[in-house]
Formats: sequence, C-alpha cells, structure tokens
Amino acid sequence: GTLRGATVLFKDGQIHRIGHNLPLPEGTVQHDVKGKRVLPGYVVVNGRGLGVAGWGSGKISDSLDPYSEQIKIALACGITTSYLEFGMGGGFWGGRTSSTSQTNAVIKMSNGKLDEMSLLEPAAVNLSAWVSSTASQRYEMRDRFRKARDFIVKTQDFEKRKAENRLQKDEQTPANPGVDNEVKLLK
Repeated sequence: GTLRGATVLFKDGQIHRIGHNLPLPEGTVQHDVKGKRVLPGYVVVNGRGLGVAGWGSGKISDSLDPYSEQIKIALACGITTSYLEFGMGGGFWGGRTSSTSQTNAVIKMSNGKLDEMSLLEPAAVNLSAWVSSTASQRYEMRDRFRKARDFIVKTQDFEKRKAENRLQKDEQTPANPGVDNEVKLLK
C-alpha cells in the first residue's frame, strides 16, 4: 500500500523499517523527500544482456561488466536486481529464445562494483525446455526429478534413523546422484 508521510529507515544499505513515528538511532542521516515518491527497487524477472560483457558458456558471474552502460540505464530506471540466463539472445528486455542453458543467475545492479553484483548462481531450474523438447528429453527430465525425489526420501530416512540411533555400522549419508538443482526445486 501507500504510506504518506512515512519514514524509511535504512541500515547497512538495505531497508530496515518503514512506518510513522519511527525512533531514529543516534547519528541517523536524514533526507527530506517531502513531495516525492520513494519506491523499492524494481526486479527484472527476465533480463537479457543486462550487465554482461559477452554471451556464451560458463558462469554468468564470470561475464559480468560492472561498467556496462546498461547498468547505468537500469539503475536510472529504478531497476536494482535482474534474473539472467545465457543463451537468451541480445537486447535489453524480455522474450526467451529456445535456450538449453543451465546457467542462470540473479544479479544486483552495481555500477563499478563487481564484488556486489552476483547474488545467486545458479538461481533457478529452467523447465521451459519441457514444452519444445523431444519425448526422450522429457523422459530424461522426468527421470532427474525421480532421482531427486528418491534422494530426498532416502536422506530423510537416513536422518530419522540416525536420530533414533538405528544406523547400520559404517552407513553413510546417501550420495546425491548429480541432481542438485532438482533437489533444491523439490525442497
């Protein structure tokens, strides 16, 4: 909703509290913005080329360019965060091309500060290939989710038996069969 005449209190560069009649800590720097609108930063859910020097393979965080003109434009528009994938084509906004890329990231717009840009990589599991994939590719994707589900169930069973002191001698935690992203998604 809209809070008219409210105070926005920042701490360590992030919004700490918002409200009326907030107690201000000693040493608070105040900015009078009467007559102006204060909005949170915008998040681009499907950005392309935003702050990335080149498109290719590897990690997105290895291709970030904190001096990109696109970063300056994004910040001027109020964009503070973006979700990116390799293989999404050129340009600034929208529209997914058929990407089989497994690389994606959430980045923070930070002009000239590379260490502050990468927030999370990988950030998501891309399921868009399901629509345009072949039957065998869909089977493979389904199989990865089955393996992830089985791994979660085995791990939960292991932890339960461990808590009850019912583990077999030298029994180890179940090994993840290489489906980390799918496990994260299912959890």
